[in-house]
Amino acid sequence: MGNEKKHSLNSVLYNIIFVVVVLLFIVIGIAVVKGNYIDRVEVESIEYSNGWTTEDGNEMSMNDAWTVWEDGADTYTLSKVLPISYKSESACLNFRSKNCDFKIYIDGDEIYQYEQKGPKIVGKSCGTIFHSVELYDSYKGETITFVVDASYHDDSCFINSLSIEPALTYNIAYMRSHVMEFIIGIAIFIIGVMLIILSVVMKRAKYEPYLTLSLGVLALVLGFWTAIETVFAQMIFGRTALMHYLDFLMLMLLPITSIVFVNAYVLTKRPKLVSIVSFSVLAEMVGLTLTTITGIADYHELLKIIHAVIILAAVFIAWMILKNHKELRERRIRTIEHYGIYLGVIILVGTAIVEIVKYNNSNIQTSDSAHIVRWGAFFFILIVSFSTTAKVMREMRLAKEAETIQKMAYTDALTGMKNRTAYRRDEAEYERQVQSGQIDQIIIAIVDLNNLKTINDTLGHHWGDIAIKKAAEIIEHAVEDKGSAYRIGGDEFAIFLYHPTQSVEEIWKECQKEMRDQEILYNAIPEKEFELSMAYGAVVYDRESSGSLERMEQVADDHMYEMKRKMKEKIRTGIN
Repeated sequence: MGNEKKHSLNSVLYNIIFVVVVLLFIVIGIAVVKGNYIDRVEVESIEYSNGWTTEDGNEMSMNDAWTVWEDGADTYTLSKVLPISYKSESACLNFRSKNCDFKIYIDGDEIYQYEQKGPKIVGKSCGTIFHSVELYDSYKGETITFVVDASYHDDSCFINSLSIEPALTYNIAYMRSHVMEFIIGIAIFIIGVMLIILSVVMKRAKYEPYLTLSLGVLALVLGFWTAIETVFAQMIFGRTALMHYLDFLMLMLLPITSIVFVNAYVLTKRPKLVSIVSFSVLAEMVGLTLTTITGIADYHELLKIIHAVIILAAVFIAWMILKNHKELRERRIRTIEHYGIYLGVIILVGTAIVEIVKYNNSNIQTSDSAHIVRWGAFFFILIVSFSTTAKVMREMRLAKEAETIQKMAYTDALTGMKNRTAYRRDEAEYERQVQSGQIDQIIIAIVDLNNLKTINDTLGHHWGDIAIKKAAEIIEHAVEDKGSAYRIGGDEFAIFLYHPTQSVEEIWKECQKEMRDQEILYNAIPEKEFELSMAYGAVVYDRESSGSLERMEQVADDHMYEMKRKMKEKIRTGIN
């Protein structure tokens, strides 16, 4: 069973490596192919973001309209004359909005309205939404007006990427331009799932799964967050309010999943630092959820708190890595996987900090706040997955070597049975279980191979070894799963018998009969080189026994010699 589990573990490891390599090639392939695609399929597309007019008569790009929020305005109004050149069939005004409500008018008549509505736990906004407003032939040359009301007074509230074209064309173009980023997020997520599966298999195979499990959970959170940030899933599945909430939730979980992974990796565990970050994340989640539900301030308005907890975790992680590196040097431990994990963590933490700084200091409107850290997360997961897999495989090899050494220490080289060392170990354990009441009683039996010296002297030690191995084979066949058998001396064997429901005396009778039957079968072989004969004695050991289990061994040994004496007496007198 153990070998099957280890074989299964090896299979999962190789499958993970295969999946990671395939995902890497897919991402590279998409990047290459993406560069060769045109921006739109071969249909008419009119870019419509520029040339809008404010109520004051000033010209402004719709992409720059967010600047009015910095001046304290609550709304803005922009107008523009629709072209007469667009094709009426399936023509739509396509655009995306983020964190704002708005109405659209054609020459004063309202034709479209969007108001963000979601559960209180989501906050004031539902995030990024894609819109397609159908343009009829009668709209040509008419004035279209946007009246926009922002959820927040910052650059996160905007309407941009306007174009006149069929909605399907617009959506395909957006998905094509963001498919690589989305697949990177999904690739990270899939690797996380594979690592969690690996950790389950490792646990079944009796290997420590904590490092692999913590990396898998971190990959799940990173992958899910970076995939949501592309807004790809929102365009395909909708459910924008839910996705908006999950976006913030995954972001809040990043610090705890990151520091738990690093703590699983380092030699000296830092539970206090993990506790500090865990408490900070818990307080953050509870506090932000309450302020959002009550309407005091939502996740977006308190985003700096989320960023502060991420930076706190990053500082702790950096300190833990430095301390671990120092400890590795002091212990003179140098393995390639340590440097791989260092590199991966540096890339992830570095890109996360750059992304935070960029987000808080840039005026570029984007629905994707994970553009830089996504690549950092991707390379982090690739590098650390390979490094962790290498570490697991090295530990498996060392464990296998230790198992081999242990097997050699507790196994008789000639017969493959458990040896005297294993016998003494198990003897102490059986005695403990009997005295503690875990088991009621056991049988201890001593078996001796008769005439071994005669076989060695007349036929040679080669045949003596064969006799010992044949005796061991008969004993193990008789015992099977009813107990354990040991070779404890040159021609001497020991047996422990135990059964939770069957009488140990009955089990011992069955074993004796089986050994006698096997002796008779062997001795009936015409061309045999020697007669096989064994003597044995046994005694029941329970809590009422006078003396230790080792003392009972001597009693069983006395019974064995009594049987041996009787056998010799029968031979001497010629009695069968």
